[in-house]
Amino acid sequence: MKIKNKIAAVVVIYFPEQKVLEQFEALQLMVDLVIWVNNTPESFNLKEDLLKKTLTHSAVFIEMDGNKGIAAALNKGIEYAKKEGFTWMLAMDQDSVPEKNMVSNLLSSYTAAIDDGVDNAWAISPTYHDINTNHVLRQGDVTKKYTKILATLTSGMLIRIDTLDIIGLHNEKYFIYHVDTEICLRANHKGFQLIESPHAVLYHQEGDQSYHKFLWKKGIITTNHSVFALYYMSRNTVYLTVNWLFIYPLTITKVIKHHYFTAPLKIILFESQKIKKIIAVIKGFYNGIFSIRPLS
Repeated sequence: MKIKNKIAAVVVIYFPEQKVLEQFEALQLMVDLVIWVNNTPESFNLKEDLLKKTLTHSAVFIEMDGNKGIAAALNKGIEYAKKEGFTWMLAMDQDSVPEKNMVSNLLSSYTAAIDDGVDNAWAISPTYHDINTNHVLRQGDVTKKYTKILATLTSGMLIRIDTLDIIGLHNEKYFIYHVDTEICLRANHKGFQLIESPHAVLYHQEGDQSYHKFLWKKGIITTNHSVFALYYMSRNTVYLTVNWLFIYPLTITKVIKHHYFTAPLKIILFESQKIKKIIAVIKGFYNGIFSIRPLS
C-alpha cells in the first residue's frame, strides 16, 4: 500500500549541546521540517546556530518562554505541524540521533501493518541503543516486519497526527517523565495500536549509564539520573498508578517495582548523592499522593 507522508520532526530542547546540530543534519534528510521547541528559560550558546538553521527553510524555532515541560513543548510542536498540514510528527529529544534509515524503516513497518489489516495503528516506535555504550535498551524481533507493543519512549516515536484528535495530546500535568507511558496507555485504551519497527534504530541516552559488579553478579546497569529527574519519575508513577493500575495492572506493577524498589536499591548500592536521590523519590511519592506541585 502506498502511503502519502508529510513528516515534521519535533525536537524539544533544553540547554542543548553540540549533538543537536548532528541530529539536525541527520533529520533533515529524513523529514520535511524540523521544529525546535525551546524550553530553555534563558539564552544558550547554540541558540544563534539553531536560528541560522531556520533560514534553510527546513527548520522552525518556537519559543516556550521558559521550561514548560516536555509534554507542553511536544503539544506546541504538534499544533504547529497540524496547522501546516503535516500528516506525521516524529517526536525527538535533543540527545538522540537516528540511524540514517530510521524514518523509512518506521514507515515500512507501518505499511506492513496496514497491509496485514492493522488499520488502527497510531504510532510506530524504533528500537533503542544507548548512545554512549551502544547497549541495547530495547530491541524488537528482527525476524518480523513489525511487532505490536503497549508502550514505548517518546524519542523516536512517529505519530499519526490525525489520531490525536481522538486520543488527545500529551498530558501536561506530567511535565516530564512517563509522558510517553501515559499517552501510550491512553491510546491503547481508546482502541489504537502501537507498533514497533525492529529495523529502525535510534541512538538514545537513558540517563548516564554505568556498569557495576556486586558479589557474584556482573554487568549491573545504573542510569544515574539526576535528583530532578528522580523526583518527577516518582511523582508521575503515582499519577500512573491512580489512573491505570486497574486497567493495565501488569504494566503499572512493573513501573512501581522499578521506581520504588529496584532503582532506589541501585542508588543506595552504586550511585552518588544517595541521600538527596532517595529524598527526591520520597518527595515525589508524597507530592503525587497529595497532588502538590514542587516549589520552583
